[in-house]
Amino acid sequence: MADSRTANYYTDSAGYWDVTRNGFNAYNMDSFSGGFNLKPRRSGPGYGGGGFSVSADCTTITWLNGHKSYRQGSTLKSETAVFLRVGALYLAWSGGLNTASASYTSQQWRLTKCSGAACSSSGGLGNNSLWPKTTGALVACDVVALRNVASGQVKDCAWGSCTNQNWPPTIGNWGTPYKVMKAGSVTCGAAILSGDSIWFAGMKDGKWPSSPTSWVVRADSSNVIGSTLAATNFVVNTYKTGN
Repeated sequence: MADSRTANYYTDSAGYWDVTRNGFNAYNMDSFSGGFNLKPRRSGPGYGGGGFSVSADCTTITWLNGHKSYRQGSTLKSETAVFLRVGALYLAWSGGLNTASASYTSQQWRLTKCSGAACSSSGGLGNNSLWPKTTGALVACDVVALRNVASGQVKDCAWGSCTNQNWPPTIGNWGTPYKVMKAGSVTCGAAILSGDSIWFAGMKDGKWPSSPTSWVVRADSSNVIGSTLAATNFVVNTYKTGN
């Protein structure tokens, strides 16, 4: 099978494994009837030789430390730690888009889902019970908060430049909840998959606009902002390329 070393995932006939490597462990993957066999690719400093299990449906690797890696194209779930990439740059906690960092939790995010009918009206503001850290599958138009793994705080994009705020969002912090959308679409209900391009539609003045493109998240190398211009499309995945 092909070894896509530069992208940190390994191909088989069914798709891709996006193997996020805590400690940067690398593995070859050989297919066999009914599943996959992962073998250590290298040994020595920075590389491991085991400590994982593969789900019965062959979509998820669970490492000894509890971290999960997902096959490319599998459905993403709320609370899964992901990276948001634009070209070769990643959304970081400080500033905007940056090159890949070995201190990767500052570039790692959870799309924490708001759960309940009030999410689509009030954005879940001031109601902590609507933010239970559920692990349900993410679909287009789900209301989420963009929560950084390293800090535990969220990006709030209410007035131009985004600010760092505590989570769950309080009343008045209407820049925190977003509707997660698939690139090129305003259609709701489609599953958000590992490897998809996504964008974020925000509230404006505490209300959801009639058009989701009215207030969106934009990012460049210096800043992250709320804007009326075209949204930034992020490739969402559980791995970073080039580590």
